[in-house]
Amino acid sequence: MCPMIKAFTVSTPAYPWDLLDEGVDRFLDGAIEHIGANAIFSPICYYWEEAAAFWWGGVMPHNKKIRRYFPEDGRFFVTPDIDCYKDTKIKPDRSKDPLLEGFESLAVLSQACKKRKMNMSVWFPVFKNPYLARKYPECTPIDIFGGRQKHGLCPNHPDVIGYYLGTIRHIIRHYDISSIGLDKFGIEYWAGGCYGEGWYTAINNGQEWAADIDPQFLLLNAPCFCEHCARQAQAWGYDWKNIKDRIQVLADGCLKRDASVTMRLGQKGFFKGEAGLARLLLEEPEVYQWCRFKIQTMVETARRIKELLTAEASHITVGAGLDPSVGSNFQRFRHYGWIYGTSMRDLATVLDGISGSSGMSADEKYYMHMIDKEAVGDRCEFRGGDVHAVSPCGPDDVRSQIKMFDKVGSSAYCIFGYTWAPLENLHAARDMLFEIEQRILQERSVVQKVGGR
Repeated sequence: MCPMIKAFTVSTPAYPWDLLDEGVDRFLDGAIEHIGANAIFSPICYYWEEAAAFWWGGVMPHNKKIRRYFPEDGRFFVTPDIDCYKDTKIKPDRSKDPLLEGFESLAVLSQACKKRKMNMSVWFPVFKNPYLARKYPECTPIDIFGGRQKHGLCPNHPDVIGYYLGTIRHIIRHYDISSIGLDKFGIEYWAGGCYGEGWYTAINNGQEWAADIDPQFLLLNAPCFCEHCARQAQAWGYDWKNIKDRIQVLADGCLKRDASVTMRLGQKGFFKGEAGLARLLLEEPEVYQWCRFKIQTMVETARRIKELLTAEASHITVGAGLDPSVGSNFQRFRHYGWIYGTSMRDLATVLDGISGSSGMSADEKYYMHMIDKEAVGDRCEFRGGDVHAVSPCGPDDVRSQIKMFDKVGSSAYCIFGYTWAPLENLHAARDMLFEIEQRILQERSVVQKVGGR
């Protein structure tokens, strides 16, 4: 069996259905064998998605029994500790999937990781939870037209605050872990159908705006304008009425435009590299203040979570995976994190670590990595090294990604898609990472010898 890499972090996700398929011990030993993993992150809940291979199709090639899995929308994979949710009416429910019945994945996994001296993080999709949004519609974000967004929760709603703090309490009270990862961290907003289809997801893998969407409308249609956001904004000194009135005018203006003209311009590539959003931020102070309010909301959310950890489990760190500062993330349906309230620079003042969800190619990853790293600065740890090992990437693509991250000084690598990637991709990653480790160990040996003279 190949040894575990120790000179830097190598992580990969572990889903409950993967653990059930081959057993926790075999899964972890396989992750060590095939990629040299020394860290695992696993979700407490998830959202509707074809977990076998996401948007690129296919099955899980390493699994023997569960070749494709569709997780329930937003239900917990473990039994919630209801005592942790006394401060909220939102009560998470456990999965009803017979496959997962009686399987406390996080508890079993944390024990197995501890035995192997592997770090473990619990992955928490904080606000994207369509199941809870449908169960508690009064806790969902409201857009400028008064519509309730039914796939997520509003961060300023008191019951939502009680829910996410309750979940953090559940995690730290029940699992022996080193960190918590905040996923889908932002005021949740979906530009398209309820399952992610539509609009700009289909144009050049999400690199261009689709023909039927005005990029300015995409921004102005984002939430949230609920009473709880209004109350919080006023407490922070924002002129909420003025902000809302101006955004209403601008959003209505988008609707008054001839949609056929927008369609034709989109087909001609007019909106590629759209700069109209910058004009809105520069010339419309109400839009800028609104975006800053959303950013302040997410910083305050992170601060509450960090304060809870400091008080009750100071040894556990908290980080977030954020949409990149420019371009689209690897999922292609979310652009510009500040639309959702995520600012790497601002959140870096509160979180222990930040990672960026970048594009598929090495060039995309390099460009986004460098910009995001500058935004984070030395305010907290910036965790790069998000390596895609899934199709359509091949072994050469995997190697080029790792070479690039090594060149820019990454100290952590996440091999995304361990379960879905072909073995030749995983082994390409493993061999490259072992080469880097050997080089690092040799460099350290030289330094020690020089220092000992």
